[in-house]
This record gives sequence, structure tokens and C-alpha cells, in this order.
Amino acid sequence: MADKSSATVQCHTAVDEFMRDAEGIFAGREAEHSVMLGVLGNLQKDMHFYQVTPQLLALHGSKSSAVLVASMVHPFPLVLSLPAPESSEEDVQGALRCLAHYVEHVLGEKKLFPVKLVGHPERVTFLVEQLRRASPERAGSLTPGHRMQFYRLSPEALLEPRLRMEDDPSLAVRPYEPERDAGWIRKWLHQFQVDAMGCAQDHVVENQLSELARLPAEARGMFLLFTGDEFVSFAGYGGATANTMRVTGVFTSPDFRGRGYGQLVCWYACRYLLTPVAAHGLERTAVVIAADAAKCSVMGIYKRLGFTETTQFQEYVNGEALAAPS
Repeated sequence: MADKSSATVQCHTAVDEFMRDAEGIFAGREAEHSVMLGVLGNLQKDMHFYQVTPQLLALHGSKSSAVLVASMVHPFPLVLSLPAPESSEEDVQGALRCLAHYVEHVLGEKKLFPVKLVGHPERVTFLVEQLRRASPERAGSLTPGHRMQFYRLSPEALLEPRLRMEDDPSLAVRPYEPERDAGWIRKWLHQFQVDAMGCAQDHVVENQLSELARLPAEARGMFLLFTGDEFVSFAGYGGATANTMRVTGVFTSPDFRGRGYGQLVCWYACRYLLTPVAAHGLERTAVVIAADAAKCSVMGIYKRLGFTETTQFQEYVNGEALAAPS
């Protein structure tokens, strides 16, 4: 499908073909594309992993290689990549206009209009503007959500946490055990959603618990921190790519905040992910984490562990669609 800028969109039905088309975009920027690559990794194992047909879109401009790529597994967000290196601004904007046209006319007809879009602030904002022009009735309710700062941590950069296990003999950390922990961790996953996004959706919590139960440790897991028998904090991980893993959430019970527990359990998760397989780790070359760019205190916690900034992503959210019953 073409627009007046001569950009075209290729809708891929196979993940491997999509990855080949996007090779120049992902190369050397695995951490920056960890969200999209994590989804693609699950789809490579099972194209029906999310129980819906994924949209894998490559946008081409004046050259044969892709200028941008986007993925969406409805009702999850439409995720927009960074532009291919050395792409012209004309090609990038043409690709975004073409994508807006595709989302409105093709996905709109299928009733797959995204309830959330995520991407580099400048690019995703331009895309939303194009969608509003093309479909004000569908895109008019898209409003800015969180701006997420992504961080990257390499094995040699990992620093010791402020609080250590030996500082408090009552502390203990262990991996999540589905049969043992699912009943009570549900409450804290729900609270984590409220803290992170302002609301919680039960089906999202249930999906998280389901994945934790059925996926192997190298795909998704969680570390839990206790003081005695009382839950203190957790750090979850997932979104495996070829060389990276994401820390998907760090949460501390409200009664225990401000004491360094979140940083400590995050450090345990990172150490496990970066440790060689021979020493019972997952041997990733980098760990990625995202935090709300407005929460400076949270950002400081990650920097003190050795994380460095990579890129920012902006969310645009259709609040009306998210609030509608599923």
C-alpha cells in the first residue's frame, strides 16, 4: 500500500521475514528495541502465543530496506521502532504517514485500532498527529501517557546495592514459585499496576501469573525478597532477546519503602541475568529497564546500580478504550 510520498508498507506473516526486513534497524540497537524484540521472540516460538494474529509492519521509502518497523498484538500497544540509521527525514515522515494510512484504513476496518502507541517521542507524536487528521473519531481520544526512559546495564558495570543481605539477617531472597506464591503475589501485582499506571486490570494480572507459571526461567521469572516470612519486594524479568533481558517491574510493599529493598532485589535479578550459564545464570550481555522519566527518585536507584540511559519512548493512550470492559 502506497501513499502520496511513495512510501509503502509490507505486512509480514512470518516473524523471520520481518526480522530480516528490520535487520538494519535492530542491528547494534537491541537494548533500544527490547520491547518489540521481546514480543517477537515469543512469536518466533509460537505464532499464536498471544492468541491473536500479530501485525508486523515494515515501512519502506526510497530505498529497498525498511525505514521503520512497527508491531502490534492487539489489544497490546502498537510499538514503533527507531528509524533506520541514515534515513532521510523525508523518508521517515513519509513512512509515518503511510503507517497512519494503514492503521486507519486496514486495521480500522478490522476493528484493530490501537488503544496505545509507543515509540520515540518525536516519531510517535508525528504518527499520532497523522492519525488524528485521518481519523479524528478514532484517534481524537489518544492522549500522552508516560514518557519512559530506557536504561542499559552490562555485566562489568553492575554495582553493589546500597543495602546488602548481610546488613539484615532477617532478609531472604528466592525465585518465584508458582504453586507456592501465586495466591498472594496476585495482590502485589495488582498494586504494582496501580502504582505504575494509575489503574489495574485483572486480566493483565492473570496473564502475568499464567506466563510466570508456564514459561521457562530463561523467558520470564521473578525474584522475591522477604523479611522473615513477610513479603517485602519483587523484581520481575522477561522480554528475552538474542542478548538482552528486561527487568519488567520492581515493586516494594508500601510498608517497606525507602529502605533500599527494591534496589536490593533488582540487583539480585540483574546479577542472575548477567551471570554465565556455567555459574547458574542466564548469561545476557545486557539488562534493560524502563522507568517513568518523571520519577527522578526511581531513575536514581537504577543509575546507582550501574544502569546508563539509552533512549526515551513516549506513550499515547486511548483512555476510553482502556476503560471499556474487555
